[in-house]
Amino acid sequence: MRLTVVESSALDKKKAHTIDKRVQQEREQVTKAMEAQKKCTYHCEHDAQSALKQGMSDTELSFHRLGARVEHFEEIVRPRSRPKKDAEPERATRYRIAYEPLTPDEESIQATRRKASRFVLVSTVPEELQGRTMDGSAILQTYKGQIGVECNFSILKDPYFVDEIYLKKPNRVEVLGYLFLIALLVYHAIQGKVRSQTSKHRPLIATTKRKLEQPTTREIFRLLEYMQVIVFRMPDGSRHRQLGQPLQAEERRLLSMFGWDESLYV
Repeated sequence: MRLTVVESSALDKKKAHTIDKRVQQEREQVTKAMEAQKKCTYHCEHDAQSALKQGMSDTELSFHRLGARVEHFEEIVRPRSRPKKDAEPERATRYRIAYEPLTPDEESIQATRRKASRFVLVSTVPEELQGRTMDGSAILQTYKGQIGVECNFSILKDPYFVDEIYLKKPNRVEVLGYLFLIALLVYHAIQGKVRSQTSKHRPLIATTKRKLEQPTTREIFRLLEYMQVIVFRMPDGSRHRQLGQPLQAEERRLLSMFGWDESLYV
């Protein structure tokens, strides 16, 4: 078994959004705790230092840097009774926690982004296969190439095709499998033919009026799904065929991509 660690240069949008959300949530939580702590005062420096130590240990920072210190200030002590005339107000030294501005830890944020952009490929491919050196880059390229094949085979897994197959003999099941593969080849050839003639500036307009730059064969078939052909039986026994209604512009364009026109139906 071989393990290949891959680090992508482009972070997935969903993962990037999650990290940004975590950074924002941490900032809001720390800011809320700081605002609450600023309202607290202490009568001795020891209590203030203990509160600072406890607060810093309770605050787990993953994406920010925070500095704090204990500072003292003088506070006027209000007497319980009415003060004497011209009496000097009594002052007392109090202590509080002063915080420095909360700053983002860019190094930690970038490290988290890099970690999120990594994934591990597990394979049993040998270091050399069919005369080709299978290093990490080759394994990654092969892995990325699987998606095209897997997407095509998902069509054959559709219950519409394989839900009920009434074949008992193994050789007939095998033949049906080959027929499915031939149908898949034609299916993919149609898609490739149309996609080679569509682009961002010349998309295919689907039945739902959506602009398709890379249409699938399923969408292509939907454009030609409801073609109505009327057959007239003439008195002399001959038959005349014509379309129930004229072809739309996209239908004509689609047929022209394969070198056909409406005479294909009539």
